[in-house]
Amino acid sequence: RLSYSPGAFAVAFDPSLSYLQRASELIVRVCCVGETLSFALLSGCLRATSHPLTRAVLTTLVQEEALHGRLGFLYLDWIAPDLDAAEKDRLGRVAREALDAQAPLWEKLRSTTKDGVTSEGFLLEHVTELGWMESRDYVTVSQETAETQVRAPLSRLGIRVP
Repeated sequence: RLSYSPGAFAVAFDPSLSYLQRASELIVRVCCVGETLSFALLSGCLRATSHPLTRAVLTTLVQEEALHGRLGFLYLDWIAPDLDAAEKDRLGRVAREALDAQAPLWEKLRSTTKDGVTSEGFLLEHVTELGWMESRDYVTVSQETAETQVRAPLSRLGIRVP
């Protein structure tokens, strides 16, 4: 049985935050971290897939995700000159929390491949046709993206991710 609870997706904001601070927090959580990681992982899946239908679907998703991640950094480029040191520190902690929330998703991947067969018994050829990368590739892409496409751009804006 599947259930859907929209409230489970709501971000609980500190009531003392201004609307601009709340917007900045959402931008960092959703666009700068979530969408940036999503773009990189979907791009990796697109490179891995061999099936034309899967490739077409992933191409559409990748194009859309690129815009979402870009929006986050455009917003921060715009607002960064007005952020004081305390707000930059807070947004760095927000980014850290968002990255930490994603980490269990890639850290629990333990599948391995030997002679074209996964440790679960699936042909790697079938796995890639469905648009999935090998488990180790998810880990590599996620870690590299967190460093080069999340932490580094935020740092250039004066937002240090602890």
